[in-house]
Amino acid sequence: MIAMKRKFWVPVLLLAFHFFAASSQSTTGWLNIDCGSDTPRLDANTLLSWDTDSGLIKSGINKYVSEKQQLDEMNTVRSFLKGKQNCYKLKVYKKKVRYLIRAGFCYGNYDGLSSPPTFDLHLDGKKWTTVKTSMIGDPIYREAIYEARSDHISLCVVRVKDGGVPFISSIEVVPLEAPFPLYPKMQSSHTFNLESRVNLGGDEVIRYTGILSDEKYNRIWTRGVTPPNCDEVTTDSDSSTENEPPDEVIGDSIESQNLTNPITLSVDISQTPTPQSAYIVLYFAEKTFLEAGDIRIIQIYIDDHMKSTVTLEFNKCKVITIYPVIPVGPRMSVTLASDSGSNLPPMISAMEVFTTLDKSSAPILHCRFFCALINFVISCTCLFLFLA
Repeated sequence: MIAMKRKFWVPVLLLAFHFFAASSQSTTGWLNIDCGSDTPRLDANTLLSWDTDSGLIKSGINKYVSEKQQLDEMNTVRSFLKGKQNCYKLKVYKKKVRYLIRAGFCYGNYDGLSSPPTFDLHLDGKKWTTVKTSMIGDPIYREAIYEARSDHISLCVVRVKDGGVPFISSIEVVPLEAPFPLYPKMQSSHTFNLESRVNLGGDEVIRYTGILSDEKYNRIWTRGVTPPNCDEVTTDSDSSTENEPPDEVIGDSIESQNLTNPITLSVDISQTPTPQSAYIVLYFAEKTFLEAGDIRIIQIYIDDHMKSTVTLEFNKCKVITIYPVIPVGPRMSVTLASDSGSNLPPMISAMEVFTTLDKSSAPILHCRFFCALINFVISCTCLFLFLA
């Protein structure tokens, strides 16, 4: 009997070992930094290790927020009373890999001044974004997708005129390695700033919750606003699709209440001045039950310009990437309308919108202009000397 029990437990233990080994590999290379904390910790819910920032930066002081926050990493901050620019040196585990970089901020009146500051963030010496903190509301996050050019990434908190004292609560760095590349149309030479990532039709925020989480890359999917002309519906799809959105995100959608009424979603573009390129990803899943002969074909418009169409299929997630798109102002509209061949109204499960930070097109055009001018001058000079 004892021998049989041993034989039974050996494969079970081996299976458990391989399961947890495979699970641990999913977080290889992740950095989770609790800025301002004095001691490292293990998150009891996600089992992620959160390190202190003491060895990553030489400036700033640790402070506690006055009111306890739900997320432990938001209970402390590193505040930068001195210097215009204070920089973290973040070691990455592999070069030439794209990373999700997210900085978190919770003012929480940590300084007792009731004056939330405004400041800039820089990545490797280039401006990334402006952070405007608040006295109330959830933590503020700024997220980018960025390819590491070396063994380290420099993340700097930069003071702006009359903006107050900068601070930071958390830093998260996640390598975006997968069997198939995430966001395949993103050029490695560009930095992509997240403008919006919304879960449409769901009733909660979706994020990494542990080794069994459907969200494998520590993305945060916020609850999107359901337009008044739409219903929230249950949808279904296969588990393998481009960019690997979580099943929880694809499992809920919004659907227009009638065939002739389009869905319009608005996205605020934070980076100014425009124009810059926008990278838009739309996720579609179909309802679990359809009538015979039902077909859903959706036309996709960006700022009233038709960009693509998609035909939905049962148990299949359709991912449409539209890039590049040049926004015409600080707000961009995404409109979904029924195609003439469709007998079902439009619907959508989720949306991501990024903008490029590297405004390389302008310098290139500038260079081309002057290069052409120089060639023109040289040609005229040669012709003058020849005729003389």
